[in-house]
Amino acid sequence: MDNKVNILLIEDNPADSELVSIFLKGVYAGKCALVIADSLNKGLELMDVTSFNVILLDLSLPDSQGLDTFNKLHSVAADTPIIVLTGLEDENIGINAVKLGAQDFLIKGKIKGSELQRSINYSIERHKLLQVLAERTEMEKLALAATKSFNSVIITNEHGNIEWVNEGFTALTGYKLDEVKGSHGETLRRGGDTGISENTSYYKSVIYGKTPITYESKNYSKQGREYWTITTLTPVVDRNGEVKRIIAIDSDITQRKQMEESLLHANQIAEDSLKKGNKALHDLMKAKKQLEESMRVKEQFLANMSHEIRTPMNAIVGFTDLILKTPLSQEQKQYTDAIKTSGENLIVIINDILDFAKIESGKIPFENIEFSIAQVVSTLTELMLPKSIEKNIKLSKSIDEKIPDRLIGDPTRLNQIFINLVGNAIKFTQKGEVKIGVELLSEDEETVNLQFSVSDTGIGIPKNKLDNIFEAFTQANYDTTRKYGGTGLGLAIVKQLVELLGGVIKVTSEVNKGSVFTYALVYKKKLSPETSKKTISQENKHEDIKDLNVLLVEDNRLNQILAQKVLSDWGWEVDIADNGLIAIEKIEKQNFDLVLMDIQLPEMDGYEAARYIREKMPTPKSVIPIIAMTAHAISGEEEKCYKAGMNGYVSKPFNPNNLYKKINTVLNMKNNETKQSNNEDAASNNSNKHTDLTYLNGLANGSDTFIVEMLTIFIEQTPQSIALMEDALKKEDWKSLRQIVHKIKPSIMFTGLNEIVNDVAVLEEYAAEESHLDTIPTLVDKVKKVCAEAIIELKEELKKLK
Repeated sequence: MDNKVNILLIEDNPADSELVSIFLKGVYAGKCALVIADSLNKGLELMDVTSFNVILLDLSLPDSQGLDTFNKLHSVAADTPIIVLTGLEDENIGINAVKLGAQDFLIKGKIKGSELQRSINYSIERHKLLQVLAERTEMEKLALAATKSFNSVIITNEHGNIEWVNEGFTALTGYKLDEVKGSHGETLRRGGDTGISENTSYYKSVIYGKTPITYESKNYSKQGREYWTITTLTPVVDRNGEVKRIIAIDSDITQRKQMEESLLHANQIAEDSLKKGNKALHDLMKAKKQLEESMRVKEQFLANMSHEIRTPMNAIVGFTDLILKTPLSQEQKQYTDAIKTSGENLIVIINDILDFAKIESGKIPFENIEFSIAQVVSTLTELMLPKSIEKNIKLSKSIDEKIPDRLIGDPTRLNQIFINLVGNAIKFTQKGEVKIGVELLSEDEETVNLQFSVSDTGIGIPKNKLDNIFEAFTQANYDTTRKYGGTGLGLAIVKQLVELLGGVIKVTSEVNKGSVFTYALVYKKKLSPETSKKTISQENKHEDIKDLNVLLVEDNRLNQILAQKVLSDWGWEVDIADNGLIAIEKIEKQNFDLVLMDIQLPEMDGYEAARYIREKMPTPKSVIPIIAMTAHAISGEEEKCYKAGMNGYVSKPFNPNNLYKKINTVLNMKNNETKQSNNEDAASNNSNKHTDLTYLNGLANGSDTFIVEMLTIFIEQTPQSIALMEDALKKEDWKSLRQIVHKIKPSIMFTGLNEIVNDVAVLEEYAAEESHLDTIPTLVDKVKKVCAEAIIELKEELKKLK
């Protein structure tokens, strides 16, 4: 956009306003004018005296809340495009605002400059186009409808009757406008054997659903020529949300359909040849060669695609990493980050396509090796935990204790199934929980029959889509790919893997309540002598670490004996402490290389003991490696261990080989830290800080002025917000309390106060629902205390910056 853009921002949070202002200055380089109003009424007053190209609207304002805020503004500013700003938990409100007439919505806390610029430009141009289509004359509409497009373009009225067609339509069908004007777009060009009429659902779906739809159909030209098209119908709605016109774009796919029919014909020849016997043997061999050649071409194409796309993509991602390590402006860094993310996403899509092709061709290999179900689930949980923590979703696991520890099968394919299902569950869940379950259904002397399940509290799947979700390139709704990404191949891969392993996958789901995927598989539970011997010999190769002095903190006598035997067999010295207090006494008096810490202990538990070691003991005892060993299988357990200062996590019953690998990894990390001893003091200090400015530093891209400005706003505004929270609490004014908490959430996020992010979200929810009222004072006190300590830290940070 070449002209200067006049923007009205209606936002009462100074920190959010400042961020938007900085982003706009960066992307528009002086070609925009921003005016800020901190209430809806002030915004309406400004609109009386100034004309704006676009309005950025926060839905939570002092004088108006939620969709009512949008409706009030839209009723007096219908001719100005509006972009709604919402919090992460308010995403559905943003979607509803778009349905009511907003041009777009953005989520605060995730906005970047380039995304904001894209949304503003898109909203202004889309608003102009819709105004023209709804208000201009017939001739002007024709000029805007892609007259020069090579595709066929049709414009119909709200009933589906044709008003205008372009030259591409005439070239494809042989009909001119005067021959088809007033005809129904559903019946035109289609013969009696196509099954399409005015009563079919395509145009009706667009009219009543008010959403685009795409379908394939067979057609006949004016001269009687048969051809196939893929058609996209897009509704054009007026200010009241009513469909006024439908734009249909046809692309000719006749050649593709002919190729498909040729392949089907080759298959039919093969089947007929088998029935006719020796006489048709020649035709059978010919068809077989055609099929083999088709598969060979397909495999060669996939191989070439893998090489030709992966090679440049690896270079793009690799060189992007190198560029990111060089000095860049904020705008350059945003663009480079976008290139890297797009490249990585494309590689994931390529991997999905190649996996799907391997399964279809029957060339995917399966192993038959010894493995542990508990270890597969534990590794999966460790892998997926960061994603669940990022979205504040609980991730839990439940494994039937009656399942034998060692089984024979393919752990890699089981893990691949789990990763797809759990990854989907986390992706489509905004709040709540994702559960992983393994249950023993039956067993005999040689095998076990296990039922696996993955459940979530996500968006759910409509009943009419349940039969199709396992089809390739299919997702539940048309906008799923736009909103969540993906290829639509994940569940297709899962289904085929489960079936190749001899199982059947099922799904139950309810929209807005969640989904449950279950499948049963049979595994052998007895090892052959050769396999057992091979496994034992492999797991006994623990010769990398010598002369280790280990403190085992464990109160269960059987667990003490087991762990001591395993560790002693590796040639290590082992001392035992029955609880956290005894462990601290032993560490103060002796030197240990490693601590294996149980969590649930008498007198003092593992968390408290680990925190005491990290915070109260002098160096080097304060930095001794600590690995948690626990039978807890609840969500968040591993995260709690790391927060307490531990270096690793192993679930019980532990696998000796995996325990050894974990110890080796932790000790290598310790050695690397020792090599960087000049950074130890700073790291130790940072471990006790409340604030984490990583996100803010990323936004600043080297600008100390930006950081100073944002920290100053936090230091000045937060005490006022806390005081207002306490006043609202005292008056039991839950609505005001919810509004105040909602306003401070972005500040909590950009200063990295991660320990209270969840508390603030819960506090807002309780205040909004006026529930758990006895808990609210405790949460307010915690937020007040942490913010007060954070302000002290940030003042010190400001001194360094100034």
